[in-house]
Amino acid sequence: IHSFGWVKQGDCQQPFSITRNIEVLAKELSGDPEIKLVILSPISDFLDGIDQYKAHELRRALKPLVSLAHSSGVAFVGIAHTRKQASQDGAHVQDIVLGSQAW
Repeated sequence: IHSFGWVKQGDCQQPFSITRNIEVLAKELSGDPEIKLVILSPISDFLDGIDQYKAHELRRALKPLVSLAHSSGVAFVGIAHTRKQASQDGAHVQDIVLGSQAW
């Protein structure tokens, strides 16, 4: 198990972002062929600046991750948090995930 959450940018460390640092993740994956699974939990933490309620923004932000999955053969799992009240109200599962239906 390898934890990957911070990226060196110049002299400082910044949280990893799919939209800004996908090439860093690609380099990590190419450097270790034993990696077969990447878990992003919660995935919203890795999507800075993205309005997750707008499907087109979310799809555009996730596209590089999808491309990386195809090119590397690595599986990606994104953990999404749910609205707690909705699950108690009997809402449909697709309406419980926070953000856009693009998830």
